[in-house]
Amino acid sequence: MTYPLINSGFAQDKKYMDFKDLLKKSEKDLQDTLKSFREQIRTLRFSIGSDQEKNVRKLRSVKKDIAKILTILNKKIKEPSTEEPKNKEAKNEKIKKVK
Repeated sequence: MTYPLINSGFAQDKKYMDFKDLLKKSEKDLQDTLKSFREQIRTLRFSIGSDQEKNVRKLRSVKKDIAKILTILNKKIKEPSTEEPKNKEAKNEKIKKVK
């Protein structure tokens, strides 16, 4: 006998942020959402600890959203610049930094 997943709380509470939508945001917006998610984690930890919140999986989804945001921010920081160095010394310094 199979049980339907429709009535389970996990299927309804699974609300992750879409990665494509996060890619469209600016760094400032990503920093703001990161700050709000970290605040949300803090409040969730306290509410779970005091048995006010029964759904512990909310914490997991918020952590995954934070990981997505941090991944995008690190990608944006590490993107190579499109500007080519004008002289040979600057080009060599750029190669040394990459290694």
